[in-house]
Formats: sequence, structure tokens, C-alpha cells
Amino acid sequence: GVVKGSSYISEFAGFSAELPEEYEFYTDEQIAEVNGVTADALDGQNSDVFKNALESGQSLTDMFAAGADGLSTVNVTIENLEVSGNKDMTESEYAALGSEQLKKALENIGYSVSGIKSAEKEFAGAKHPAITVEWQYSGRKGYETVICRKVGKYMVNVTACTWEENSTDFLISCFKSI
Repeated sequence: GVVKGSSYISEFAGFSAELPEEYEFYTDEQIAEVNGVTADALDGQNSDVFKNALESGQSLTDMFAAGADGLSTVNVTIENLEVSGNKDMTESEYAALGSEQLKKALENIGYSVSGIKSAEKEFAGAKHPAITVEWQYSGRKGYETVICRKVGKYMVNVTACTWEENSTDFLISCFKSI
């Protein structure tokens, strides 16, 4: 995907997002750091670094943005299902499995999960399986919605996370089909 101003566009995934002005996108260098690659991999000469990482089974962050208040984020990750032998896995199966894994992961870092479920949500003009989670951590309430969208042999996950007030549906509504 590509970030231009307050917009993110992923022709690969077939969607774009127009986020509110108070959201700041990670730079290419920050995305490279999140993905564990060097910033020089971002120039046109070394773009194969990301492709090779994805083909080797690494889940990659394609976009990350945070609200100015520090209480909300939205990100896009891509996973190659073929590497794990799951290329035929449906979006629904992925969401069901992901619900279990997400709950365990949150509890392992000290979050108290009060609710987690898989359900369909409207995303970029179509219904897709989603994982919704509510938790508490250090006396604060948090919310997360993960949309699962399959593109060929890849699972593209769009995750919106907010603290205090649940505005994940608003963040998901910022995405449109292209």
C-alpha cells in the first residue's frame, strides 16, 4: 500500500482508507523497523526484501496509523497462508482460529478479556468475518476489531484498536473498496 497525506491505498488488497486529520501514519522507515528490515530496503532497488519476507511466512505490517490522543490505532497486516499450509482456509475459519489466539495473546500480556467473538461486519463495501474484543488493562477499558479479508493466498487483516471509548466501527468505516 501507499500513504498519501491522510489516505492509504492498497491496490493489492483492493481498498483505501481516508483517516481523520488527527491520525498520523507511520513513515516507510517506521514500517520497515516494525517489519524488522532495514530502511534501505525501501528504495526501489531493494523492494524484493518485503516480498521475500512475506513469501517466507513472515506476517508483515503494511500500514500503521495512530490518533493524536494516543488512544486509538489502525493497521493493516498481510500473512501468506500458503507457507503455513492454510491457503485453502476461509476468512471465517481464519477469524475463528484468530479469536482463540488473540484471546490467549492478550491474556498472556496481562489483559483481562471480558468479551471476544467472531461476527460478520461491513468492510469496504462487502461483509467479511471480524473478531471483536473487549478487555481491561490497568483499570482502563479497550476495544479491538480485526477484519479478515482473503486476497488469493494471503490474509489481509485490518485492525482498529481504541481505549476508553469504542470507536473501532468508525475506524473500520474509513475503508472503501477501490
